Amino acid sequence: MPLHRFRAKFQGLDQVEVPQAIPLTRSNSTQKNKLYQGEVLTAGGVIVSYPAAERFRMLRAKIERANLKQQRYHVLAVTSAAPAEGKSLVSVNLARALSIDPHGKTLLIDCDLRKPTVHRYFGIDQSPGLSDLLNNHNLLAHATHQVAPGLDVIPAGTMLPDPTELIERPDLSQLLDELRSQYRYIVLDCPPTLLCTEMMAISTVVDSTILVVRAWQTAKKLVNEAVGMIGKSRILGIVMNDGMDAAKQYLDYGYYGYRDKDEVPEQSGETEGGPSASVAA
Repeated sequence: MPLHRFRAKFQGLDQVEVPQAIPLTRSNSTQKNKLYQGEVLTAGGVIVSYPAAERFRMLRAKIERANLKQQRYHVLAVTSAAPAEGKSLVSVNLARALSIDPHGKTLLIDCDLRKPTVHRYFGIDQSPGLSDLLNNHNLLAHATHQVAPGLDVIPAGTMLPDPTELIERPDLSQLLDELRSQYRYIVLDCPPTLLCTEMMAISTVVDSTILVVRAWQTAKKLVNEAVGMIGKSRILGIVMNDGMDAAKQYLDYGYYGYRDKDEVPEQSGETEGGPSASVAA
């Protein structure tokens, strides 16, 4: 069954001229979501980049449009083929964009139990979190942090010697089933697909997967292998980090974009200082 796939390109934040990141301060109070005022969260703090913030809002709009047709993309995994491609940054800011939805709350879960970073974006404790919760569902309230109106976060939790065994148990699927009734969107920040086997298990319990690719860095062969491991039918789309016109080098893969290889790709319409995103109707 063909999936509604989107194509979104982000210029890497380190390539955009933005002010130096403002370090996050630990706070027990809920912070206002200022994505619509151009504030983008990074692991090092907050930066102001209206072009980057706008792309996350466009990504949200594309997911919303996909749901108008099928109403099935509410639990989304975000992964990459390899490390350092920007998957956590995309996970965090996509969740912030989705949380503005007036019809329900959004939950962000750090499923990268090998190298967790989500807690750093919000200045919260790493544990208790997902690993603790999968062993004891009674910890749900303690492991869940409201970080902004409409946005909750479950960090990774206590580090484990073998996270694969925990993720592959049915507990994760059961937890997601329980949480579906409480949230309109659930975003899972997952480990790189080619680095460990957890993503193969996670992809079977979510509605779909978003693959983050860093242009000019991620080899097409690795992208192809990642898609093969996850399964083409389980991928909603690809987010191109450091995009510019680099997406063209990946267009010969049938899973990327909408057009057949013999069709002319659409123009990106990109402007200086930020990338563009496009989606077929």
